[in-house]
Amino acid sequence: MSLSQSYLVQYDAVSFHSFLQSVFTTKSRDKNPSQWLYMDAADTILKLAKGRVLADATTPAIEVQPKWKALKGIIDEIDLEDGGEILVMCADAKGAKQIAALLEVGEGNLLDRLLQRHFEWQSSYQGIEAKEEAILKEKERNKPENKWQKPSTDSNSSRGGTANKRRRTRGGAAAVPPRPAAQTEQSALSL
Repeated sequence: MSLSQSYLVQYDAVSFHSFLQSVFTTKSRDKNPSQWLYMDAADTILKLAKGRVLADATTPAIEVQPKWKALKGIIDEIDLEDGGEILVMCADAKGAKQIAALLEVGEGNLLDRLLQRHFEWQSSYQGIEAKEEAILKEKERNKPENKWQKPSTDSNSSRGGTANKRRRTRGGAAAVPPRPAAQTEQSALSL
């Protein structure tokens, strides 16, 4: 069973939708995103997961997990017959916390709480995404045309360096022609 299939069985509708959204948003921003993100099947999975949570963009229509109803029915039946303590075994800590919350506040309140957390996560992630986008645009604006060229510090320089640097020539020859002898003697006398 693949990772997303096991999550489909283990997670409630809101948690599964949040999981898929986080996978799609983070993996699609990678330098080399997985190609399955662009397939029709991936789009179908995301639409179906969203449909289990929202009827439209803002109206919640959360699908309750059938196993929660079955668990609640079993616990109610045991309470009627015996009334003693009940031990519920879980595969992981997340499931145990979720069942404890389910039994404490009920499925409707739990799903509302999960949906509220999902909306908070979504809005905070969109804020982070907007900041990253602004940083990328700023970097793109400051990026030199040639990837080997350093950003220009002098507007008169076409190569990106400063205008007063000497140019290196092959063979160790001087880049500046020698001064006439009369000028050299005059400068030596002035010292």
